[in-house]
Amino acid sequence: MKRAEQHVIERTHPLFRAIDQMALASKNLWNLANYQVRQSFLFQHIYLDNTALFHRIKHTDARPRPSRQRR
Repeated sequence: MKRAEQHVIERTHPLFRAIDQMALASKNLWNLANYQVRQSFLFQHIYLDNTALFHRIKHTDARPRPSRQRR
């Protein structure tokens, strides 16, 4: 996968913590969606389209857990 842009945000930036939390939540949501699609395809032989995937994970909390400490 090639990235079109990359932005480096310093830890001293006032919005660093909020951006870091959103990036982690985005990664977690991507991983959850990928897991759901793969499990459905492997075990049920059904490929989940975007609509089915949305309805399956719309009430899922993809935020990081409080027990994880980020540095």
